Amino acid sequence: MVDISPATLTKLNKNLHVTMEMLEKICRALNCTFDDVVEMLPEGSESAE
Repeated sequence: MVDISPATLTKLNKNLHVTMEMLEKICRALNCTFDDVVEMLPEGSESAE
């Protein structure tokens, strides 16, 4: 659905930074908003996986 490079998929999988452009493409393809795909945590904290 979205032209995502293997490097970007790796970044997403490891919770690393990706561009807003890529997040926009994902949201448009899934018909959702940033809130559905992004979680903002306080600086220095880590997401429970």
